[in-house]
Amino acid sequence: MKNHNKYIIFLIGHMLVILLVCLEGLGLITEFLSAWMIISICLINILILIRTTMLFTPLLFPEIYLLLFGLYELKLRTGMGMMAIQGKLVIVSCMFVWTLLCLGSKNIFVKIGKVSDYKFNVGRLKNWLLLLTTVSLSMLLYEWFKAGGVPALQANAETFRMSVSQSGMTHTLAIMIKLVAVLIEVYWISEIGKKKSRCKLFIFLYAIAMIAMWGTANRGELVFAPVIGIIVLWTKYPPSRRMVALVAIAGLVVLAIFPAVRGYGMYGKSYFTQYSQVSTYQELGWLMPLYGTLAYNFEILNRLFETFSQHMQWGYGQYAIFCHIPFLHIGEELWVVQNRIWNNGFYGALTSTYMGSWYADFSYLGCYFGTALICVANLFAYGKMVEKKSMGALVVYAYLFYVTLVGCYSDAFNFVFICYEAVIALVMNQCEQKIVRRS
Repeated sequence: MKNHNKYIIFLIGHMLVILLVCLEGLGLITEFLSAWMIISICLINILILIRTTMLFTPLLFPEIYLLLFGLYELKLRTGMGMMAIQGKLVIVSCMFVWTLLCLGSKNIFVKIGKVSDYKFNVGRLKNWLLLLTTVSLSMLLYEWFKAGGVPALQANAETFRMSVSQSGMTHTLAIMIKLVAVLIEVYWISEIGKKKSRCKLFIFLYAIAMIAMWGTANRGELVFAPVIGIIVLWTKYPPSRRMVALVAIAGLVVLAIFPAVRGYGMYGKSYFTQYSQVSTYQELGWLMPLYGTLAYNFEILNRLFETFSQHMQWGYGQYAIFCHIPFLHIGEELWVVQNRIWNNGFYGALTSTYMGSWYADFSYLGCYFGTALICVANLFAYGKMVEKKSMGALVVYAYLFYVTLVGCYSDAFNFVFICYEAVIALVMNQCEQKIVRRS
């Protein structure tokens, strides 16, 4: 398919999504029909990206975001509110803005070609990995000791994991162990096709990192390294269509099984009985943990649209920027304010995708500003990757894009993201073989 045709398909697709929401607002089509049509449009666009072997481009994000929005519109869970047409139009038009910015980029449909081989200085990489593992694991064990146990082993793991952090600095260092897994995956990918003995120490360190992430009882931390590894591997070695299907199925299975297993361990059979009761279609009750993970964040965003301005003044940078500044922690985070406004007594953070914090700061205008800012950052990193075709640029972009995908769930652009991105870039730079003097 020629690039000109791709431009037209993506542009018309997003214009149709806006038209569907307008028709829904006028009462000419039902929300259910609109949802299925939005999902279909997004799936077609994702398949186009897969066929061109350029799946993980910035252009993928609006398709996934609208796909999840379409799932929300299906209302497969009882008690979900009806989002006002104004809010829906903001969501779909923000994704239209994102798509327009992508289509205006000269690199968006440029085939990356072969990413240059990256030769690790294994000795330096060992030293860095041992340093990161020692520091982060000691902080993680310290937090678990002070909290009174390993979250994943607690009967109340869901609530216990929220109280483990001792401070912003210790928790940032503790969770940094997931970078060990990322760097080892990058090393393994760079060694594909080379007849060379593998370093057994890396297998041991990778196992430690993944076990530690499992111990946090946070599936977001557990899938961090595998997802980034998939993005890097896919870009360097585009897979076959069969492999694409297997990866997609495996990803959905992991997302579905993890909360189900954890819920069963905490509450037994009553966990599934409870979800069957809240399912619009009782026979789909077993899918509710997965559905909640994928779509319920838009319900929280809807409640934010409806209630925030009635109880609070706009933050003007408080929720998207200032509260994340390290060591200062100016003001409260959005989830704390939400819980107080709604008086729900909830123990943790109710996430409202990346738009929530930008809306709380600058109203609907903030949604557009935040969308454009994040998109431009992705396009810049993607352009550098296409231009340099280096493994280092690819890994940096892969992490940025992973954090962007997390934006479908919550706002992950904070100090921790910048810190980890800097660590990855530093290690990749320091461990490249060509910068090492040979004696």
